[in-house]
Amino acid sequence: MSSPFTLETERTISRPFEPDDAAEAFSWFSDAEVMRYIPSPPDTKVADTVARLRRYITHQETNGFSKWVIIDRQTQRFVGDAGLFHLPEGRGIELGYR
Repeated sequence: MSSPFTLETERTISRPFEPDDAAEAFSWFSDAEVMRYIPSPPDTKVADTVARLRRYITHQETNGFSKWVIIDRQTQRFVGDAGLFHLPEGRGIELGYR
């Protein structure tokens, strides 16, 4: 699946997550140091990341914004994620990045 939404700079490409991104995204969602200040614990299996990305994809489809993957333009490797996400109980919108 290819997203119609992208944000490109000289060095990076950002786009909404896609289901096939889970295996590569697991590398940072499972890293305890990366997830240190994130309310949810690190993912322990790729299935956890699949569920996380499913939430991000649903959020994007519902709200028109969500967390997006950031890709190194030169290597095409994932380097992290960033974006906006509704907080639980309607407490506002969070800007997050990893």
